[in-house]
Parts: sequence; C-alpha cells; structure tokens
Amino acid sequence: MNTSHEDVPLLHVEGASKRYGEVVALDHVSLTVGPGEIVALVGPNGAGKSTLLKVLAGLTWPSEGRAWVLGHPAGSLPAKQQLGFLPQRVFLGETMELWEVLEFFATLRLPGLRDVSGVITAALEAVGLAGLETRLVRELSGGMLQRLALAQVLLGEPRVLLLDEPALNLDVEGRQRLRDILAQVRQRGGCALVSSHLLEDAMHSADRIVILESGRVVADESAHAVAGRLESRLHVTVDDVAGARGYLERLGIRVGTNSGGQLVLSCTADRALELLSELHRAGYAPREFRTGRTSLEELLTAYMGRVQPAASPQAGEVPTNGKAR
Repeated sequence: MNTSHEDVPLLHVEGASKRYGEVVALDHVSLTVGPGEIVALVGPNGAGKSTLLKVLAGLTWPSEGRAWVLGHPAGSLPAKQQLGFLPQRVFLGETMELWEVLEFFATLRLPGLRDVSGVITAALEAVGLAGLETRLVRELSGGMLQRLALAQVLLGEPRVLLLDEPALNLDVEGRQRLRDILAQVRQRGGCALVSSHLLEDAMHSADRIVILESGRVVADESAHAVAGRLESRLHVTVDDVAGARGYLERLGIRVGTNSGGQLVLSCTADRALELLSELHRAGYAPREFRTGRTSLEELLTAYMGRVQPAASPQAGEVPTNGKAR
C-alpha cells in the first residue's frame, strides 16, 4: 500500500477472512478507518470482533485478504510502533507496583525514550490512577485493573488504538474517562477501533457503528444514521383492541399487542401524539398510554437478520496459508 499520499487511511482491511479449521471467524471483511474517526465494532459473542482486532494488531494472519496500519502491513514493525492494542485479557504482574508495570511496558514500546516518567504520569492521569503509583496490582479492583490495562495502551500517545471491550468492569467515571480519551484521539487526528457489547457507550463515543455477525460486516453506518433508526414504542390501552388495531392497520401503522392486551405501536416520537389524537377522533379513546424507546439490542437484532450465517468450509478443505497480509 503506497504511503506517500496524505489520504492513506489509518486502518484498512481488504477482503480479510480467518478460519480455524471449520470455524469461520472472519468472512471477507473490508473496512477503512480514517484520521479523526472513532469506530465502534459491535456484535454478539463469536461475531469476529476480537479476531479482526488481532489481525490488525498483527497477532494473527488472515487466511485470505490483507490489512494495513498507516499504510504499513499489519504485523510489521512500522505498524506496531504506531498502535496501542488492548486485548480482553491483560496479564499484569500481581506483585508489581502500578509504576513498575507501566515502566516495563514503556521500556518495551518506547525503546528510544530515556526518561519514561512523563509518559507514565500522563497515562495514569488519563485513566484516573494518579496518586496510586506505589499500589500493588493485586490490591486493585476489577475496574482499576481495567484502567491500568488501558493506561499501558496510552503510553506515548499512539496514533491508532485497537480496544477490545475497553469498558469492561469500568464504573460510570471510568466510562466517562474512556470517552474523554477517545475524544482526544479524535482531536489529534488519530483513530480508534473499539469493540463493545455496551451499545449505549458505542453510540455516545463513536462516529461510525460497524456491526459484525458470523464473521461478516452486516452494517457500516454513521452513529447518527443508526440513532435515526431508533423508534419510539407507544403502548396504548383501549376498550376495543380489535377495532382500534384494524383502524391503525388501515392507516398503514405497524401495530401489535403485548401480554397485557395493550396495543404496541412503532413510530417516531412526534407521530405518537398524532396517533393518540386520531384514535380518540375515531372513537377508540385511549384509557392509558406510555412510551418507550426501541432498544439498541433490538436494532442490532434487526441488522443481524439481514444475512445468513457464513458457510463453513467443506470437510477436507485446506485453509489458505495464514501468511497473507
């Protein structure tokens, strides 16, 4: 990939597939992330999120396809020098102090920097662990361990962040600090690819939402576009359920019933008040109503329903050599 052009994406994946025997972890995934973009990678367990991050981090080779980081082949030294990777599990020395842990990682990642104290202090402050430099790792709670793991990723302010479930075990303050970190990455022209099951967090911090299912990209849209697909759900109690439902269906309104016998209407928030008025005028006066929002989990399910699961290789099929980049 030519790195002489200013428009080279920070992350680029082209037709990447990954197979483990008969298991298809990635199925011809293509993805581009540019400067200043925060992209959330969402999907159920086993969708391929962690595998895609590992391909970009150079920890595993795709069976097919290629991946680049800042124009360099994923896994190459120039690529690794410019990214910070947070796996789901980070093993930290339990008997070490926080400062010692970060000093160890800083020495490995920033070999040309003689004094690493400045970058360690900045990382501890970013995650809210300043003042705990001499605390032993074994004395940390799960949330504080996650903050420490995130701190080692931030050492030296890498331009590209690959974060696998970074909000795991974080409390409200920790999640806000994570959002602030991502905002700073965006501001300085870097990028981040963040996997998450916490879809609300993804909506708050990401510019784009990429949804994976069975190793395939089933959606790649702006966070604004995804938010626009969310509808209000109106629950209405009327005396004549069948009559009111028939009336609404003739108007082209999607309507169902819940276990309590209420009508359930999917509509925009503005349309909800209009429908209540129309029911009243038609003689189906609502006795009670309440509103709720379509959950992001339901929206995710709707996206995932667009594709069938990826086909597994036929028995005896030999996967392509994993050295493709």
